[in-house]
Amino acid sequence: MVASIIQNVYIDNDWVAQQYIERSKRGSWKKENTEEALKCWNLERIIDAEQQGKDAPSELNMEDLLNEETGRDRGG
Repeated sequence: MVASIIQNVYIDNDWVAQQYIERSKRGSWKKENTEEALKCWNLERIIDAEQQGKDAPSELNMEDLLNEETGRDRGG
């Protein structure tokens, strides 16, 4: 749902890096959480496409998602 609400997201790269380091030290990152977040992201993309009258997008795996978010091509 976030995709239909927020069109621009501004990210503080330093803050994100610091959070990653802190959470990694605490052992906060669990594979199950990442998998669940990816499922939610794919569902949000499907819902957003349906609301816009578009075909459902193909499901992304984590590598595809990261490449999409960093602006890299999906093909390599």
